[in-house]
Amino acid sequence: MVLTLSTSQFAWGQAACNGCTTILSQYGTVGVSGTSSNQLYNPRGICFDGSNLYVANGVNKDIRKFPAGSPNATIFTGIDAVKNPVGFVNPWGVATDSKGNLFVADIDGAQVMELNANTGAVEEVASVIHPEDVTVDTLGNVFITNKTVVVEWPGGLTNAPVTIGTVNDAGGISSRGTTLFTADTANNAIEEWIPSGGVYNEYVVYATPVTAGFLGVAVDPTGQYAAIPEGALNVVEFFNITSIPWTRVAVCVNPSVYQQPHGVAFDNSGDLYVSETNSFVAQEFSPIQCLSPTYYAGANPPTQGEAFIYPSPVREGNATFCYDLSQSGSLDLKIWNKNGELASEVRDHKPSGIQNTALNLTTFASGVYFYQATLTYDSGGSQTLKVGKFAVIH
Repeated sequence: MVLTLSTSQFAWGQAACNGCTTILSQYGTVGVSGTSSNQLYNPRGICFDGSNLYVANGVNKDIRKFPAGSPNATIFTGIDAVKNPVGFVNPWGVATDSKGNLFVADIDGAQVMELNANTGAVEEVASVIHPEDVTVDTLGNVFITNKTVVVEWPGGLTNAPVTIGTVNDAGGISSRGTTLFTADTANNAIEEWIPSGGVYNEYVVYATPVTAGFLGVAVDPTGQYAAIPEGALNVVEFFNITSIPWTRVAVCVNPSVYQQPHGVAFDNSGDLYVSETNSFVAQEFSPIQCLSPTYYAGANPPTQGEAFIYPSPVREGNATFCYDLSQSGSLDLKIWNKNGELASEVRDHKPSGIQNTALNLTTFASGVYFYQATLTYDSGGSQTLKVGKFAVIH
């Protein structure tokens, strides 16, 4: 099933994000291509495994593995005397799983390869026409986009592939849990694929009449935001993805760097990595100020019935619960950890209007937390204002 949304639902022109002008780390040199371990040549897809950044280094026909913050990479060529004597031809997509495997979509080699992420040794090779990107879900299922279809290898590359749906010149693909996300380049759209009863329901979660050149998609550690590189416009956009359709919240503009941004990946702290194909670099930025609290507490405050915790992820231990009250009343905010144990309960009384309640989360361990906000009005009656989640990262 495909749910299509009218492009008239989407506005163009959110405020620029200043967080993406501060470079935290850089891999390669802007405007300089090469074959040395500290250089890139038309980098495409990227991924981060918690300790290392992997870059599909297209023209050099290899994968670069950069330890976080290190300018020098280990180079994987994909060559194996028996399984793949030629190696990579033009790798475009990369992904890792929880078992220490690296998957590579080799667009011109017409193959998807599984490597040992530590050594680069080739483990499996599967033939497929024109694979542009690859992802692995939490069940170990491998997925690729190859222009017109999304293909799945259930349980891994040793099993027979199946087609789960159609697209129109799809570029990037990523996953969170068992949900998939695809960048549909020709349709200027982003799709979300949700499994149900053995099939994937496809939803168009964002579309624009502008030729944007969507090339990738990545979801942040909290599951609240996604980053979309737009190669035709040389920007990266951010979306709140907690409901369908997605809400566009910020545009990341860095004219001194972005020359066809292609790959995007978040690390565990929420920092964003972007590969710029025509700048020959991959760079790390911190988009947190693009997403909160400026967006929510500034020009775009919550409307009646909205509520959220910012910043997310919470890094310094202090956060704010922001909400809108139609009339005066009392807030009861309960927070649980992932095991269902009550971690905190906060009560506050506020008059009507946009309100903020301070949260002291300094004793919270790193992890994902769930919350429920209930309002009891002075005039009588109550309502559950919000059920949501957020992350704490130290």
